[in-house]
Formats: sequence, C-alpha cells, structure tokens
Amino acid sequence: MSLATEHRVTRKSGRSTSSGSVARPEVMIDRDRQHNIAVRAYYLAERRGFVPGYELDDWLDAERLEKEGFLS
Repeated sequence: MSLATEHRVTRKSGRSTSSGSVARPEVMIDRDRQHNIAVRAYYLAERRGFVPGYELDDWLDAERLEKEGFLS
C-alpha cells in the first residue's frame, strides 16, 4: 500500500485519515510561519544592502517581528 492511500485511525479523534493527502494544520502553520520569517529576513537583508555576515541577525529579527505581529 502506498503512503498516499494508507489509512490510519488517529488516537485523539478516532477518525480515519489518509496519510499524504492532507497535511496536519500545525505542520501547515509551521511552514507558513517559516516562510513568513524567511521573506521578512530577505527584506531586512535587502534594506541593509545584503552585506554578508548578518544573516543570523536578519533571521532572528524577522522571527521577533513575526512573533510581535509586524507585517514588514
């Protein structure tokens, strides 16, 4: 049986799910959050002229801004 067609029962809900067909909501939220942080880090790097050596600072600043709810 392939991963796309495998069915299993979740412990919490007892409902059958198809693995591979729909991502769990918490995984999607994490992916969306990571994408948003990466985009913000890019714009922060662009704002300072892409000077190398500040990538971690850009990422951490972007995480902080994302957590605080700032759009840019």
